[in-house]
This record gives sequence, structure tokens and C-alpha cells, in this order.
Amino acid sequence: MLGIEHGFEAPDFAVLTEQDILGDRMVRARGRTRRSQNFLSEASALATGDLVTHIEHGVGRYLGLKTPDLDGLIDWVLELRRQIGIPHTLAGLKVGPERFDELAAMAAVDPTVSSNPVKVGPRELKGLYENALAGML
Repeated sequence: MLGIEHGFEAPDFAVLTEQDILGDRMVRARGRTRRSQNFLSEASALATGDLVTHIEHGVGRYLGLKTPDLDGLIDWVLELRRQIGIPHTLAGLKVGPERFDELAAMAAVDPTVSSNPVKVGPRELKGLYENALAGML
């Protein structure tokens, strides 16, 4: 990794550095560790769409979830789907039961299945597709 502060241009490309994009870093003296009530008062000052940063995950936007938990996230996703017109069921996506065996077999070997806390195979996955066809979460 190169330690350059400013980017440069070449005939066929340009290189931008973090400093070019974000400006000079401001260094703040370390103070006391923030207390939870400070965090809560700062979080309550956020408006939906505000930019937020996380020490491990980087930059994002504040969603303004009604409840800051999994149910709040699911409600947000369902509302987003409704707003942009994504159907609620597989039938609405024109995916029928004739494809469930094929889809379940593909899902069972997907690399992400190993991180699922509940071990599933093609039979269980086919059941999920059947529930999705019916619109059951």
C-alpha cells in the first residue's frame, strides 16, 4: 500500500486518495469514553437518510427504523418492496412450484448456506419456497 496524500493524473487514468475525496482529517484529542445516554441522545437527533459512520462497517445512511431490531428491519424491507412494486409472493414474481426442486437443490449448495444457524437441505429449502409461494414469511 502506498502512503500518498494526494492523487495524480496520467494520460489514461486518474488516482484519487481518501484525502482528495474527504479532505484533511481532523484529529480529536481522546476524551472520556462516551456514556450510553450520550449515544442515545445523539442517535435520537438523527433524521432518516442522515449519513452515519461505524468504526468497523464504514459509511451508511440512517434508516429510521420504527424499532431498532430485526422486526423493524423486516418491516422496512416490506414497505420498501411495496413502494417500488416488488411482489410479495413468488407467484407474483412468476415463479411456480414446478421450479422448486431445482431452486432448492441450487440453494442447498450455495456457499452461504454453511453460515445458516439452522442446518437445511433441499427438502427444508423446498418448504421455504412453498411458504414463499403462499406469501408466508
